[in-house]
Amino acid sequence: MNRKSLVYFFMIALFAMVSCNSSDTEEYEEYVLPSDVAITSFTISANDDLLENLDSVYFTIDLENRRIFNADSLPKGTDVSRLVVNITYPLVQSIKLKVTGGKVMEDEEIDYYQQSTDSIDFTGNVALELVSADGSTTATYDIKVNVHQMDPDSLYWNSTSRRDLPALNSPLAQKTVMMADKLFCLMKEASQYVISSTSDIENDDWTTEVLQLPFTPVVNSFTSTDDALYLLSDSNELYKSADGINWTSTGKQFESLICGYEEYLLGVVLDGSKYVCDMYPRRDGFLPFEAESDFPVYGTSNAIRIENVWSVTPQYIVLGGIDASGRKTGACWGFDGSTWGKISNRCMPAVSGATIVSYTTYTVKDNWKTDEYVTWLAFGGRESDDSMRDSVYISYDNGMNWMKGGDLIQLPEYIPAFDNAQAFVISHHLTARTSSGTGSAWTSYPSRRLPAWYHIVKPASTRGIEYEWDCPYIYLFGGEDANGVLSNSIWKGVINRLSFKPII
Repeated sequence: MNRKSLVYFFMIALFAMVSCNSSDTEEYEEYVLPSDVAITSFTISANDDLLENLDSVYFTIDLENRRIFNADSLPKGTDVSRLVVNITYPLVQSIKLKVTGGKVMEDEEIDYYQQSTDSIDFTGNVALELVSADGSTTATYDIKVNVHQMDPDSLYWNSTSRRDLPALNSPLAQKTVMMADKLFCLMKEASQYVISSTSDIENDDWTTEVLQLPFTPVVNSFTSTDDALYLLSDSNELYKSADGINWTSTGKQFESLICGYEEYLLGVVLDGSKYVCDMYPRRDGFLPFEAESDFPVYGTSNAIRIENVWSVTPQYIVLGGIDASGRKTGACWGFDGSTWGKISNRCMPAVSGATIVSYTTYTVKDNWKTDEYVTWLAFGGRESDDSMRDSVYISYDNGMNWMKGGDLIQLPEYIPAFDNAQAFVISHHLTARTSSGTGSAWTSYPSRRLPAWYHIVKPASTRGIEYEWDCPYIYLFGGEDANGVLSNSIWKGVINRLSFKPII
């Protein structure tokens, strides 16, 4: 019996003694036994040998549906077969824990009054049964101690949809970039070049124009900075545009374009037989320099910007590519405003034409609060033997170390292997009463079949309250197959947990 129940017991005993000593003529109020069966708190006892801060794990008590559970699961592999629990409850006739189907307890009943320090096996089904003090009410609570059944990098694609690229006719080549929160999609069709732009991709609100260009563009060279768009001609002349429609020559020659660095363009110039890293326009104090022998001069991924306390200026990081000798690399290279340096510790297998995004995953801290942290995902690319990569790789440390992602992070089977695609993470505002953000212009595709153990925790009933949050979706543009044939698709996906409002 807990402290609250003991207080009730002594109050009743004291009241009974006073009543016996009163005269028959005294009036007194008769005590009525309560019918309350509401559990008020549930925790697991501390056990640092098993898991630190185990007694701080928060459990939700759903009185309406008679459920007790931890919304943030314990780490994968946590042994829950011998847990001691602390329960706060009202004055009751009886309180029992019934375990069925456990690894340690196959079919046992524990009287919590008498055996409150006994361990409970939560690998099976656990029911908490209470009978109220007056005997009129019985309540049974289903108790679940949830444990992650997958590794942290197994992130399930909950919603996958597609639509065509915003071309006027069937596109033969495309590249999409973002400038100032606006997407620009450059496409080659049979007899023309088309530019489409949008600030509202969710609602398919594109503006499309046929280009009248004084040069033949290399579509895959299309690159953006913070304030301009750039494109190479088939003679390696660099052109610049503010809107994607009107283009002017810069008078500069580049062998390849790597990425934008704030308002500057980073690329490679061929000086005789030497590859030189250059910038346009040249920042004050910047000096072109010869690329290192293993620096990727072609075929790098898109760039990701990072900032940290150790760097005065931001870094822009690219993955993979082909060096001057034609060898492919799986390393990440970073530019800090003045020079390129290789940052990878454990590289992924060599690849060119890969696509990377910075996304969000979760970890549970010592106080059992769920915190967001940054995860990089690498999609597609062409390997050293010219085969297409169909595996998604993952990095938890800004590209320094890479590993193959778990099964549930991999792209669905109906998205074929590709290289030279572009990916963007764009947030949409969701509420608990809206859909997952898939507009009518999208064609929905079935999600990967979930293993039997996987469970998606949705938010509790809103009861009229409008919960709101921003959900980041991954948009994947185009991509080419092993024969260089363009996929006329924009794919849209989201990691399952992000599409539901977390339980607070």
